[in-house]
This record gives sequence, structure tokens and C-alpha cells, in this order.
Amino acid sequence: MKSALVMLAGMVVVVASAAAQLSGPQRLRAARQETFERLRFPSRDGVVLTGAQVRVVKQRHGRFDGMQQPEPRWMAQTADDAFWYCVGPGPSWYLAIPVSRRNGFHWDVEWVVRPLDESRMRAALQGDTEALRLAFGEDIERG
Repeated sequence: MKSALVMLAGMVVVVASAAAQLSGPQRLRAARQETFERLRFPSRDGVVLTGAQVRVVKQRHGRFDGMQQPEPRWMAQTADDAFWYCVGPGPSWYLAIPVSRRNGFHWDVEWVVRPLDESRMRAALQGDTEALRLAFGEDIERG
């Protein structure tokens, strides 16, 4: 009887862990979106914008640093690297980088915001005609 209970408890832990891993990416996306909307962006004229007032024109996700993570994947600080390219009024351009840390079944997300000049924004969006159109409002020749 005891071994059956131990096996059952073990199975419950495995199933709960698997469910948490499956919902992790959705929770991370939701945490990033929620914190982004409250994020503060400095503008050239001194007005502070929030994430709700800027437009995300491109999101890039993946591993960009090429470094190996020293801990197992399930303990990793971030699920992936992300660069959010944004445009605000003026126009003003920004790179917003979320730093996401797992906190039990939740994610704590902090952001690094860097203003970009026009040439850096164009270089970052090079090859993505839709993102260039959204960022600069131009009819970019598709090629």
C-alpha cells in the first residue's frame, strides 16, 4: 500500500512539473506583455512615454549570445533572449530588452530600454520590409 502511494505521489509531481513547463512560455509571454505596457520610455523632449504609448514593430526571439548556459535549461534565467524594436511619437526609436527570471511558477520581468537613432533602427530592421514600414511609415520596395 505504501509503495502504491509513493508511486502515485511521484506521478503527481511529474505531471504537475510537466504541466508547469508547458504553461511556462505562455506565462512568460503574458508577464512580458503586462510589464511592457507599464514600462517607461524617455523621449527627446523630456516627456516620458509608457509601453502602451509606443508601437512594437518587431520582436526577435532566440539565443543571440552564443554562450553556453552553465545551469540546466530548467534553471535558466531566461527562456530566450528577446529584442523588441519600438517606435514612439516624434519619431523616436527604442530597443527594449526583457530580462526574465523564473520565480516558482511565475516570471519576474525587468526591462532594459535603449534609445536608438534612425540609422541604428534602420540597420536593426534591415531586410524586414513590414517592420521598416511600421517604423518609418515609408513604402519600402519589396525585394
